[in-house]
Amino acid sequence: MNRIHALIFLLSGFLLFLSPQTGLGQTRCGTVELDKIRHSNVAERDRQFEEWMRSKINQPRMRTFGLESTQAGTYIIPVVVHIIHSGEPIGTGTNLSVAQINSQIQVLNEDFNRMNADASSTPAVFLPAAGSLNIQFVLARQDPDGLPTNGVTRTLGTKTSWTMADEKQFKALSYWAAEDYLNIWVLNLAGNLLGFAQLPESAQLLGLEDASPDRLTDGVFIHYRCFGSGTSFNLLTQYNKGRTTTHEVGHFFGLRHMWGDANCATDYVDDTPYQTTNTDNCPTHPQASCDVPSKPSKMFQDFMDYTNDVCMNLFTNGQGARMTVVIENSPRRLSLLSSKGAVPSGDQVNDAELTSIVSPGLVHCVTSPMIQFNLKNLSTSAITSFQLKKVFNGGVAVTQTFSNVLIDIGDEKQFELTASPLMSGRNLITLTVINPNGFPDDIPANSTLTFVTYVDKTNETAPLRLSFDNSTEVPWLIANPGTNLDWEFVSTSKNKSLVYKAFNNSMIGQEAWLVSPVLDFSKNSKNSFFFDVSYAQRVPQDDRLKLVVSDDCGLTYKTVLFDEAGSVFGVTTSGSEWTPTSNSDWSRQYINIDELSGKKNIRMAFIASNDHGNNLYMDNLEIFADDSPSPIILNEPYKLYYSTRNTLSDIALSFNLPQKKDVRLQIFSLLGQVVADNILPETINQTYYFDLGLQASGLYLFRLQIDNQVSTTKVFIGH
Repeated sequence: MNRIHALIFLLSGFLLFLSPQTGLGQTRCGTVELDKIRHSNVAERDRQFEEWMRSKINQPRMRTFGLESTQAGTYIIPVVVHIIHSGEPIGTGTNLSVAQINSQIQVLNEDFNRMNADASSTPAVFLPAAGSLNIQFVLARQDPDGLPTNGVTRTLGTKTSWTMADEKQFKALSYWAAEDYLNIWVLNLAGNLLGFAQLPESAQLLGLEDASPDRLTDGVFIHYRCFGSGTSFNLLTQYNKGRTTTHEVGHFFGLRHMWGDANCATDYVDDTPYQTTNTDNCPTHPQASCDVPSKPSKMFQDFMDYTNDVCMNLFTNGQGARMTVVIENSPRRLSLLSSKGAVPSGDQVNDAELTSIVSPGLVHCVTSPMIQFNLKNLSTSAITSFQLKKVFNGGVAVTQTFSNVLIDIGDEKQFELTASPLMSGRNLITLTVINPNGFPDDIPANSTLTFVTYVDKTNETAPLRLSFDNSTEVPWLIANPGTNLDWEFVSTSKNKSLVYKAFNNSMIGQEAWLVSPVLDFSKNSKNSFFFDVSYAQRVPQDDRLKLVVSDDCGLTYKTVLFDEAGSVFGVTTSGSEWTPTSNSDWSRQYINIDELSGKKNIRMAFIASNDHGNNLYMDNLEIFADDSPSPIILNEPYKLYYSTRNTLSDIALSFNLPQKKDVRLQIFSLLGQVVADNILPETINQTYYFDLGLQASGLYLFRLQIDNQVSTTKVFIGH
């Protein structure tokens, strides 16, 4: 019998499932059934373990847990993150950046110590139960051989996605002794699987005498799109705060689900309410719990429920007491506390890691930008000086020296290079940090970053239209951040369109950018953005489309206007390569962009993110000088009509021109008096309003001149 997973008081592993539209929608954990298949005496061992656990919790000598904790010292847990990737460059797809990995470690430390910013969102009724554990998760400083490390391994996988059945296979690709490290594997889990964990197990604990202590599979397993925190990473929206890993590490230390994996069952924690089943999405508090008068509401904010990340914010004192018992008694949890993995190796380490490029962004308009980068100190002493070598477009290396700096051990700081001229168009830049503290870097593998940046000064004013069919349109730039597939022009049911061909692209996480010119919104008080998209999800793969905005002409892209999975905006599902053949195969997307009104130096960028799903088509990008989700769309070039905003003295003039034109509008009385004479610059799809309430009632002549074409319309003005 396969006895890989042996701690039977809970599951041998733990599953969550991705559902981008509705959150976590499953009604039970699949490994409960797996555990029943593997073990015939689950109920008896479950009972025995819980009796043992309760006796441990009730022992007077046990260290307390909670806001009043007097626990001596801090539990130090060395962590190794095994990135199982598909060959992408570091920082793309499944090959997560160090910055993203660090963000997840920060979340673990905040959540377990109740230092998370959203702790203030815990409902008042649950505050007495909310607790903090004196624990610190640190990326390993030395590997099993005693050599310096940053706590991250990167391994090229033998397949692009993995299932539960592959567990031993992908763990064998990269593994450090479970007695000394908390192993976290991050990879592309198939079948909408979000994560699972192996729980503490030992033949020395009551009820577990015949359990297999399989140390080679011990750890936590997380889908790569749920690992880390922040909107700057390619994370699923509802799982972008790192709480998937918090949840799974809770299981690693012995916690059960809030509902006890059955209707109103126990999680063996006294201060958590009973509940019928898992809670999906992010409901409004309070939610009715089981029929227990003293605890009438669900504690769906607990990290051990299934709510969206943004809705989770606490562990309880009782859960902490349970974890404490496991940490201090389960052998492979207790041994972590004496591991040398969390301390630097015996030899002095001189290591500066170049973690990320802050600026410039992929496409910008600055000929000589100030390149900003982040540097982390992985040395065993503070860094007070370093040099940075830069190579532009394969040219001669130039070295810049940074003196009188201070980067403490483990700290990360931002620095800036002197301005350097770039070519117009695509530039390939390589930065390498050398000689920290005047000595060679001991780990040069993490000292170099190569990135692409485009200098593009094309500009345009809003509003605008981009149909890809008209040669007079100001084009958007197709930009490639590496060796990825690009957007391509193809013929569709809408004439010419753009497509990102994800169907045959197995390089998960690759991105394709479509970047606007520098846009001027300074003359608009309202703005809206529309675009057509066509996509059919190939379940379970789910490609993604994002729209980001820069307000510094592309040096940084900090604002996200749209970020959705194809399962949300797609029109259907299909296992075949998708091509739209009719208008019904397209959906029209609307985004209110009033926040850009009155601004200049705006740049917008569409980013398609590959999940090896299906082809993604886009067409008819249009910005209106209006924020209505239903703007006026004409079949003719222009239309003069009475506005519904007021009376017969309020006149509207709408346009739908094939390309931008400067339009001259003159208004005359029948006596030839000039009432108005205006130039309407760069007109394409705007609607203008003219309040003539101060004019005398009667007929007026509206004269429009577009290029050499002139038309005159009689309009009655009344009050």
